[in-house]
Amino acid sequence: MKIKKKSKSRLIVAVISIFMLVVMFANLQSCENYLESDFYIDSDGNIQYIEDDTPFVMQEPTDKLVVYISPYNGYIYTPALNIFREKYPHVEIEVIEFGRNDADKYFTLLKTELMAGKGPDLILEQPMGGGFLDIYKLMDTGIFVDLQPFIDEDSEFNLDDYNKAVLDAGRYRGKRYLMPIQYDSQILLTTQEILDAEGVKVSDLETFDGFIKAITRYNEKYKNNPGKTVFKKQSYCAVVHNVFPWSGIELINYATRTVNFDTPYFKSIVEAMKWSYVGDEPTDYDRIPRSLSTVPALENQEIFFDLKYGFSYHEFHENYFGLLDKGLTPVFFKYPNIENENNARVDRVIAIPKASKNQINAYNLIKIILSEDIQNDSSIYFPMPPVLKSAAKAQFEEAIHGSGNFQALPPLPEEVFNAYLDLLINVDTCSLITFTPYYEIFRRDMGAYFEGKKSFDECVKILENSLQIYVSE
Repeated sequence: MKIKKKSKSRLIVAVISIFMLVVMFANLQSCENYLESDFYIDSDGNIQYIEDDTPFVMQEPTDKLVVYISPYNGYIYTPALNIFREKYPHVEIEVIEFGRNDADKYFTLLKTELMAGKGPDLILEQPMGGGFLDIYKLMDTGIFVDLQPFIDEDSEFNLDDYNKAVLDAGRYRGKRYLMPIQYDSQILLTTQEILDAEGVKVSDLETFDGFIKAITRYNEKYKNNPGKTVFKKQSYCAVVHNVFPWSGIELINYATRTVNFDTPYFKSIVEAMKWSYVGDEPTDYDRIPRSLSTVPALENQEIFFDLKYGFSYHEFHENYFGLLDKGLTPVFFKYPNIENENNARVDRVIAIPKASKNQINAYNLIKIILSEDIQNDSSIYFPMPPVLKSAAKAQFEEAIHGSGNFQALPPLPEEVFNAYLDLLINVDTCSLITFTPYYEIFRRDMGAYFEGKKSFDECVKILENSLQIYVSE
């Protein structure tokens, strides 16, 4: 065949373009394979991570440290930096502090600089905070240093001193990218009188199946009585607070980039919790301090349980004796997850960017934040428990046995104290959840179901599609 010169040149350009597209696709596929190649699925369906045999090279010590203090982390950074200055006087600390009205400015700068390989030597953030990037997507970029080699080289630091379940929530793809520094756990409070009225035993509530059956029966029994709900009616989609992460249901598996919540458990618990949702308008309970609203709600049997979400040690103390004063018998127990375990949630984490030129100083500051000097300070870690086991116990003892305005309350009975402490500290697992999937996408896509405008199945299909797009971005 004879081909005109102009047509021939166009053909060559087209061939080259196709070749470049193929190469680009192959590179993208290679990148995806790289992301996925650090694990495999074993015969039991569990993810097993492949050890990275790349030799770790410790940075040389430097004499500088850069820290950004946001409106939300100064209460931890300030005392820790004071200790750091005393211990390492030769290190020049550059501190950039953001005021209460500068939250947007802080998050914008932090995101921009992190992605550009700049910014602070340490990141201290709340993963579920709305202003921060998705922590899993950040870890997927390889932006953080694996802290495990630092720990392995450090004879002074012992992971056994800390709550293992919580610390392990900072591991991702076989690396310890994050160091949780405090957490929250969920404890349910009710009365024996309520349990008797509903024909429920405590043993019925120790498994997830039993818990779901009890609250499902409760909702069915009082479906025409809006004055009685499983939990207090709250704004800002109480279902989110009541379900995640305590139930152990995770909307997304970031490691495999899959959406994996479509189980009977998910449907059962969302249907059961639906009745607590009242939209975004503040309710009477929102306007009343939790410690004051709990006792009358349980006394009048308006609710089945009160959640320990946001409970402080003192609130538990107050509510326990408040119920006793009303002649009631307080009963508290774990919120069982789908594996019948006691599940906690990471509240704050700390990480070192790989681009940091002062990694040793950043690691030394992490050690100070995890030390007794800081973790034992109840003015810092309160009411969220710190990850240092001895510190959590010491703070709980100090708070429960009376200090400040609470000295008028008698000490808790020893068996009550020990049982509560056991639930608070001896968690079985710990979840790391992020803001967007749980507090934006879930709330948006399931909102029509909570409001009775669409069926559960309709909303779940929308939610599943949204989450799949989100995790694949």
